[in-house]
Amino acid sequence: MKDLYVKTSNHQKFEAAVAAMRKRGAQESCILRVDGDPGTGKSRALDRFGGYNDAFYLLGRPGMTVGYVREWMIDQTKIGGRSRYELERNLVQYFKRRDQQILFDECQNGFDNRAAIIEWLRWLMESSRRPGNFLILACHSSEIHRFSDRDMGHIASRIAAAPTFGHATPDDAGLYLRQLCEVEIDQGIVNKAHDEADGRYRKLSDCCVSLEAVAANLGKRSLALADVEGFRLCEEIKVKPKKRDAQ
Repeated sequence: MKDLYVKTSNHQKFEAAVAAMRKRGAQESCILRVDGDPGTGKSRALDRFGGYNDAFYLLGRPGMTVGYVREWMIDQTKIGGRSRYELERNLVQYFKRRDQQILFDECQNGFDNRAAIIEWLRWLMESSRRPGNFLILACHSSEIHRFSDRDMGHIASRIAAAPTFGHATPDDAGLYLRQLCEVEIDQGIVNKAHDEADGRYRKLSDCCVSLEAVAANLGKRSLALADVEGFRLCEEIKVKPKKRDAQ
């Protein structure tokens, strides 16, 4: 399976949201929120964006605190200070001098204590007063309702763009499989993989591995639907199909 980033319809939504952030009028509206079901490509999109834009990437974890994130920011920026006041003043000056984004993946881990972690990161971005500086939050769709809570109003009011990553469409699945799979496949296989994976890119990746295993077993460089009938592609294939005579 090839290690490529596939520009699906979710990618187009994300790019449009980023463009809107760079052109926003109110600088305090410095949050871009991305949501979607597990396996729809949120982390992959953030990882690619971070790599291309040299953005700071923070992966949420249970029990994290503002103090933890502050130490993480010191490590990322190499900015220090003799006191907390001096440190935060120096951080603001750091962001005022450059376009820089902060990516907070699995941001539901920052909802505790009136979303103090998210509020601190938002404050840094807003204080820089630069259109190119913004905070990207990524979370599961099941957590979106939390932004409507009274304790999250100060966060929700600063969200300028909020794309939702959907499951792969049949066209997305075809694009994804054909760009990543090391063997050629027909449309019948695309349809089968899309249905079995329920449009989840994580499972479509599993399909790629299965297809390559089947092709290797059959000694083929291209597969048709008949080659994989009776197998679930998004699961590990434990019983390999009988190798056929070369045609």
